[in-house]
Amino acid sequence: MRRAPGARGGVSHLPPVRLGPVRIKPQLALELDAGPRALPVLEERARGTRFLSLAVRRVLNPPASTHMPFWSLNPYVGCEFGCSYCYARKTHEWVMERNGARPSPAPESGPPAAWRSFEQNILVKHSAPDVLIRTLDPARLGTDSLVIGTATDPYQP
Repeated sequence: MRRAPGARGGVSHLPPVRLGPVRIKPQLALELDAGPRALPVLEERARGTRFLSLAVRRVLNPPASTHMPFWSLNPYVGCEFGCSYCYARKTHEWVMERNGARPSPAPESGPPAAWRSFEQNILVKHSAPDVLIRTLDPARLGTDSLVIGTATDPYQP
């Protein structure tokens, strides 16, 4: 890193470091080569909504990552209500792509599959209660609030 002339702080006095080759464990290499995988389906509804199980390592979002003055917990990604103005649609798209999940097939008419995926493929953080119990540290929360469902409705229909 280099700092601008006159800037204070930083670590510009450290020399650059060259890293060697990156080794990938054989099991991880197989997972990377496998391509998109289907997430386990917890429930399917007659109107076309699928509830998919999403494995999570953490469920609390700190204020530093959300740029909000509170901690947040979102038990779902996606929402069956499907409000067209919802800002959480991009988060759903990102999570689906990151997990290699495939959206529901597109019907002959209506919005594109990626757009409908937000309300038709609800990602359920099925292990959220266990993860929360294991990772919740009240001292880390301090006096900040903990808000549930800031990026999706926590009360799905």
